[in-house]
Amino acid sequence: MRFVTSLAVGLMVAGPTYAATYTYDFVATHIVPSIDSADDTSVLSIADEARGFDTLTGTITFSDVVLSSSPTETIYDAPSLLINELSTPTDVPISALRVREIASQDDLGILRVEPTDLYVNYNAIGMIWIDNGKTALDGADPLASLDISDFEIAQLFFLNQRNEGFGLFATERTNFRVTSLELQAVPLPAGGALLPIGLLGLAMFRRRVKSA
Repeated sequence: MRFVTSLAVGLMVAGPTYAATYTYDFVATHIVPSIDSADDTSVLSIADEARGFDTLTGTITFSDVVLSSSPTETIYDAPSLLINELSTPTDVPISALRVREIASQDDLGILRVEPTDLYVNYNAIGMIWIDNGKTALDGADPLASLDISDFEIAQLFFLNQRNEGFGLFATERTNFRVTSLELQAVPLPAGGALLPIGLLGLAMFRRRVKSA
């Protein structure tokens, strides 16, 4: 069963300007179990479900739509994350993607909508990739050419927080490292496939007009 987080995506096509999207296939492996926190199976959570797998696979789609920017930080439209093995839904949706280039590091991470009530139980997904060498996000469009080997930390994690009562809270977190990231080939849109035919027809028409 598949777990999907949703967002609006677009395609770069001839004609009006649309958002460009970049879809990557990924593989993530479970980090040493001792790094996980609060292994409590009394309440089934997305952290519990993820902990049952050594490897997760799926796709992540980035959009180049910029919501805001500053000299050190760019906020992009929310990415879409699909995980093939998981079925537990999240209660806190992804709101945006943050790309930062600061003095000590470059990093890329997803931002979540903050729960309106911090006292309720919720499942969430987090992602943080960090490059201490400050080269991973170079380029005019860094989302189009991500190389996971450039990041010292490439973490995907699954979080559950719940109210235990009496002012006590429990947090479960299961961590994975993204070990493979492959950009999918972008299919040529139907309009793009017809463009060369149209240009050829125009050239033949102009030649015919000249010969007449």
